[in-house]
Amino acid sequence: MKKIIGVLLIALVVLASVPLSQAQQTGKVYRIGIYRSGDPSPPSRNYRAFLKELRDIGYIEGQNLKIVWWYKTHTFKKKKDRLDHVAHRMKELVQQKVDVIFTVNPVDIRAAKKATKTIPIVMLSSIDPVAAGLVDSLAHPGGNITGTSTSRAL
Repeated sequence: MKKIIGVLLIALVVLASVPLSQAQQTGKVYRIGIYRSGDPSPPSRNYRAFLKELRDIGYIEGQNLKIVWWYKTHTFKKKKDRLDHVAHRMKELVQQKVDVIFTVNPVDIRAAKKATKTIPIVMLSSIDPVAAGLVDSLAHPGGNITGTSTSRAL
């Protein structure tokens, strides 16, 4: 659970890279897209901690921040059907014009990488992201993906 909060904090860093004073002057509402499998209810303890950290740096949901939840709730018998569904859903999330995407599952991370080259993707992965071809290296991931992996020390 601490790892999820840590990765979500990386999303904060992405948002914090835009000067808060600039965000307030423009009236922009920043959008975080969270893609996850399963139950559409947010993970309450993690979610509350995440929102608190966002508030602490000046991002308040409903004022200058919107969290866009996107889910995969179907069970598929064929792997291709699941891959097609995830690719389609990730494209829909990108069309929501989010400022950052957070996702966990390697299939979902790969779909996000394919769906956008410009929106930052924050991942939490249990696989080796270099071996999986998600990033160039741990030290210099390249592209638009950052995050943590539980399989290798970062």
